[in-house]
Amino acid sequence: MVSVAKSMIPEGAFFWRPVFRDWPIIRVFAWRHISARYRGSAFGFVWPVITPLLMLGVYTLVFSVIFQRTWQVQSGSQVDFALFLFAGLICHQLLAECINRGPNLIFENKVYVKKVVFPLQALSYISMLMGLFNFLIGLAILLVMYVIGYGLPPVTALLLPLAVVPLVMLCLGVAWLFSVLGVFFRDMRHLATLLVTLLLFLTPIFYPIEAVPDRIAWVMVLNPMASIVTIVRDVVLVGNLPDAGPVIYAWLSSILFAAVSSIVFVRVQKTFADVI
Repeated sequence: MVSVAKSMIPEGAFFWRPVFRDWPIIRVFAWRHISARYRGSAFGFVWPVITPLLMLGVYTLVFSVIFQRTWQVQSGSQVDFALFLFAGLICHQLLAECINRGPNLIFENKVYVKKVVFPLQALSYISMLMGLFNFLIGLAILLVMYVIGYGLPPVTALLLPLAVVPLVMLCLGVAWLFSVLGVFFRDMRHLATLLVTLLLFLTPIFYPIEAVPDRIAWVMVLNPMASIVTIVRDVVLVGNLPDAGPVIYAWLSSILFAAVSSIVFVRVQKTFADVI
């Protein structure tokens, strides 16, 4: 009965198995790609710190100083706006990297498709870990900024995995799905760039979710990134326990999306060699 039940589950549904099975490959390749990204540059691994800080400075100048937007949390100062903005930006940046890399993921590693027996599903984990590396640096910067402005973060910051885990699963799903679409539809790389921009403004990054008019609130309901960003801000910056609704939706939607994308990837990966 157990074997029959297992046979009914589509291959790829247990998308977390490659982490345990192929972890040595994933770890080595991820670190190799991260090192290659900054190798030879004058600042090296300082760039993952400089880049988000420069991006934060520009956005804070435009929206907080020029447009005079603030969040009325704690003191309502520009520091508040910078922290809330940065919390949303680092989440979006992780997803954006997986979206942008996804369509070219198989083409950039086609040598492993044609010549070597390689766990292709692991490529998405490698891509996600590259983005997660920068995300963790950004998260460390966020916590340091909070300590400088307000002291120790609230104890609810320990609940941060409630947002990070579904964010990681969402990124994995995006990497698998977009890598498949990128093989068969060459225009996906252009659509990916457009999608990143759309998500930047359709996710409550530059504005609080409460500011969204009721008539378009359904966009936020369907967008799991809205729930993830809200959870991060609640537990790290506000010190509130996150509402059960956003947490449940973020987890269920990201798990389902990752599972479906993994199943699609596993089922069509045998055709990659013919197409490439």
